[in-house]
Amino acid sequence: MTSEHLERLLLDNTASIFRFANKVWIADGLGGLYLPEAALLVISDLHFGKGSFLKQHGHPLPTYDTIATVDLINTLIERYQPSTVLCLGDSFHDMCVGERLSVSETHAIRSLTEQVVHWIWVLGNHDPDIPNGFSGEQVITWRMDDIVFTHEPLANTGTAHYQIMGHFHPKLSHVIKRQQMTGKCFISSKHELIVPSLGVYTGGLSIDDPVYQEVLSSPAQQAVLCYQQKAFLVPLNK
Repeated sequence: MTSEHLERLLLDNTASIFRFANKVWIADGLGGLYLPEAALLVISDLHFGKGSFLKQHGHPLPTYDTIATVDLINTLIERYQPSTVLCLGDSFHDMCVGERLSVSETHAIRSLTEQVVHWIWVLGNHDPDIPNGFSGEQVITWRMDDIVFTHEPLANTGTAHYQIMGHFHPKLSHVIKRQQMTGKCFISSKHELIVPSLGVYTGGLSIDDPVYQEVLSSPAQQAVLCYQQKAFLVPLNK
């Protein structure tokens, strides 16, 4: 990605830039996290197949969610041209999703993994195993430099000083330019960064919930609010 392309993304609020773990990150308004120095795209909580799971239990929701989520990922890959895509768990909604995916959905997900050099599935509580037929490396956690990437928070990160996780689907309400905005968000403290869910049928947990006090080892310092596919940096505890 060229500096001119990044500048355009920042100028129109498609993305926001922030620092964490001594690195410069790009938070995209769609909910993806990009690290330019490593050409790394991080996405989380895709929940492929959630619509068909709910439908079999009587919920009258359309089952377009998997393809819609794939479309979001395709946009992020086209926008940032990563060499590595890292999925932070709960990529598939349940253990039986492989039996419910249509041929077109299966093909669409396979096409994603073929677009980049490295595709990595961090396993989550919804998907302790990846359905058969999908390429990519499967790991419990993944480490880069001083950062460990995980689905749920780790009580012990070993020699790593920072962790980036999914699982909580954080969301935020904030007034920006006199407008009340509510949407999913990134939230970070000194040592932890929580990535929002990308799946279109996933809900959210407000950053005001007490659970974050248990997850974060220090008060949250900043958030990036995703609203109508735009990204807005929000300082916290100032």
